[in-house]
Amino acid sequence: MHIVSVVPDVSGLDRVFDYLVPDNLIDGLEVGCIVRVPLHGRRVRGWVVERADASLVDSDRLKTVIERIGCGPSADVVGLAKWTAEKWCGRWRNTLLPATPPKTVPRLPVGGRTERGVAKDAALAVFDSPRTVLVRRGPQWDIARFILRIASRGPVLLVVPTSGRASTLATELRRAGLSVAVYPEQWAQGAGGVDVVVGARSAAFASIPQLSAVVVVDEHDDMLQESRNPTWHAREVSVERARRAAIPCFLLSPIPSVAALLSAGGTTDSVGDEAAQWPVVEVVDRTSDEQWSNSLVSSRLVELARDPQLRIVVVLNVRGRSRMMACGGCRTLATCERCSGMMAETEDMLVCTRCGTDRPLVCLECGATSMRNLRPGIKRLGEDLFKASGRSPGALAVVDAESEIDQRASLFVGTEAAIHRVRRPDVVVFIDVDQELFAPRYRAAEITAGLVISAARAVGEGRVVLQTRAPRHPLMEALRTMNLESHLVNEYRTREALRLPPFSVHGSFGGPDGAAVAEVIAVAAGLDSWVSGDETVVRFTDTTQLASLLEGAIADSKIDRRSVRLHIDPPRV
Repeated sequence: MHIVSVVPDVSGLDRVFDYLVPDNLIDGLEVGCIVRVPLHGRRVRGWVVERADASLVDSDRLKTVIERIGCGPSADVVGLAKWTAEKWCGRWRNTLLPATPPKTVPRLPVGGRTERGVAKDAALAVFDSPRTVLVRRGPQWDIARFILRIASRGPVLLVVPTSGRASTLATELRRAGLSVAVYPEQWAQGAGGVDVVVGARSAAFASIPQLSAVVVVDEHDDMLQESRNPTWHAREVSVERARRAAIPCFLLSPIPSVAALLSAGGTTDSVGDEAAQWPVVEVVDRTSDEQWSNSLVSSRLVELARDPQLRIVVVLNVRGRSRMMACGGCRTLATCERCSGMMAETEDMLVCTRCGTDRPLVCLECGATSMRNLRPGIKRLGEDLFKASGRSPGALAVVDAESEIDQRASLFVGTEAAIHRVRRPDVVVFIDVDQELFAPRYRAAEITAGLVISAARAVGEGRVVLQTRAPRHPLMEALRTMNLESHLVNEYRTREALRLPPFSVHGSFGGPDGAAVAEVIAVAAGLDSWVSGDETVVRFTDTTQLASLLEGAIADSKIDRRSVRLHIDPPRV
């Protein structure tokens, strides 16, 4: 008698059911394969997740597997999906879905690996003692060449932020002679065996035989985190996958995240001339007498705009901006002395938009009580800049995520979407980088660094200009001097001191009963909590504590779990 445990592919159901295996399916029902089973009068598909012990199950009450549908995730990926669901407090089904082929795969194809010599490279000694390696290289670094080196050791999983980036890298690697499967479209080829499987965040769950290394490109990018519950992060899933398989995991980023630094044991690998892999990064100090004014159109920006040979993108990210105060006397930005967040004026007080710390309406630098509220507008900005540029009619284009773009224009003003939508700019100007740098979220500096990285890739060998009233901010100093290690160390120590992720876990509760559950948990356990938008955020020690307290709160309050939306460590809180 053979029995298997099955996770049904049914929304809202979070249980594992046991089924009898008919004699004709015994040989083909391995862990991970997709089957059809009876459930509450329906015939539903599901995943075989375990071969059950028949001696521990009352087989007389069991129903029988109807049929085997096709191949599914490998046994190691099934286990990884379970770990992911538990860590991010979600359902196992929801982490098995991204590991499943989009179309039925009756059987796996014969593998198509390329026979290659093993690269003899001292930098690849990590294969002898597998660990997580944080690789810091500039935006212009040739990632394909790096993949070619490590692919000589065996199959590689390559996780990137977007499907477009995956397709581009796949083309480059195929031209170099490697066999490549793009995930999830070519799920079967990857599971059959190729040199490289490449895809966006769901590729972290790709089934790959004899996997030798995992590489996560731009590990800092928010696109690597799932936005639906469970809100798993491809970087963390990849690190855990590599740990389980005892293979190296390479985390790549020009400006790494604190979470990646923690995963790598607090060290980074940066070899060669890092500055040569960056375009010119220019920091414009708006506090100088020459640059200080209420207008964001600085003399330096006008100088650039008046050069008719330059194709310029001016970025003003108006989404999610907060009020920004600056001293009317010494021109210093009003920032929080506790967490460096931006201060806003509320009822004759300055209140931190990030951590809530308040203080009297006074400048800490000079003691003045006169403050200026800096609130630019994108439409007016475009008009002012166009007039100052002296460019011909039709040269200006205002860009956001939805607008049509006339690529014949030469002066583009818009949100961060313009960085990705404008072809071949020579210069990208962040006209007020402080809006992102001091946004009310603990990852403000990391998110700002990500925007700068995107701009650096867009301009190639051109120029990135950062206009700021905080030129001494650690990130601005690091970019100006190309001493990026200093920024990373500062950010790491600040997060650790303030118990911010990854040194704690933020659970963001939404939905009809989210606030009620969050309040019960915070009061019962004495945890910090606050409101962010329409959600309540609670700070936990780790995900184990979160899962335990969540289960108890829901059981005690008799609330339907489906009425609580939980995001763990959302990137914009």
